[in-house]
Amino acid sequence: MTTEEMSAGDAAARAGQGQGGEIRAKCSDSVNTELQNASPAPAGPARRRRRTRRRSKLPKRVLRVTTYERLSEYLEAFAAGHFHLLILVGTGGLAKSRSVRAVLNGTGCWIEGNATPFGMYVKLFRHKDEFVVIDDVDALYADRSGVRLLKCLCQTEEEKAVAWHSDARSLERQGIPREFTTKSRVVIISNDWKTQT
Repeated sequence: MTTEEMSAGDAAARAGQGQGGEIRAKCSDSVNTELQNASPAPAGPARRRRRTRRRSKLPKRVLRVTTYERLSEYLEAFAAGHFHLLILVGTGGLAKSRSVRAVLNGTGCWIEGNATPFGMYVKLFRHKDEFVVIDDVDALYADRSGVRLLKCLCQTEEEKAVAWHSDARSLERQGIPREFTTKSRVVIISNDWKTQT
């Protein structure tokens, strides 16, 4: 049995996650990575979220990774510059963030929590050409400005143009241009694969 064929339950048990764990992966160059645990989500909040967003089918090209060893190989390839974009999706508690942090040795620009699109733009400029990790920032996906910024940042070309054309005075006060280019490689970590309805 190859590493990829190992059952998801065995991989989760070895990692201390219990039975039913499953790992999938989404990277640039048509490789997609999703980590997903088989335990069901709570009924109350999940139903409310489904009204505004629904879980879509996974992209056509999804790479299912069934061991943390294999996930580590993809993360190391990303850190070595083989991918410009890596998306990890899976339920909480699978050590997605911890795995990325370990491979990047805690370096790079980490955008977490209640980040606003404008705040993210400022941080991206200050950390130009560094690794960028966007970790569980669901509000960005719901905001049109956030989506436009993510589209610029997540292009799979080596050099990307990132722009912000509103609130120019605030940018000028901070010495930040309205547009800049960056060679940042991006990791997006999320707990669910969602699309707008």
